[in-house]
Amino acid sequence: MKRKIYEAILPLHYFVLSSEKDAHSIEDVEKRYRFSKEFVIEAILYYVASRGSIIDDDSYLIDFNNIPLEYDSIDQVSNAEIVITDTDQERIKAKEKNKKKSFFIK
Repeated sequence: MKRKIYEAILPLHYFVLSSEKDAHSIEDVEKRYRFSKEFVIEAILYYVASRGSIIDDDSYLIDFNNIPLEYDSIDQVSNAEIVITDTDQERIKAKEKNKKKSFFIK
């Protein structure tokens, strides 16, 4: 039951949207969507347990590796960074970089 709650209320794409608005920590996500820190952390722990700490969501990689899975105080976790990488953008940068390096010899 909790699975459906997390996926419905805080889907993975919300972390991407937050990142696009310069919200990169648990505390930032909590403030942006007006969730409790506890709820955001529980949702992240659910995603990590069910899908792993690095998740491919459309053309984005969501990296939860900086989130401690065990902690004494919620404040220890609230500033942990969520890393979002636009894989399409990275592919474009790599192609442009390779174009600059390539040359033809006649």
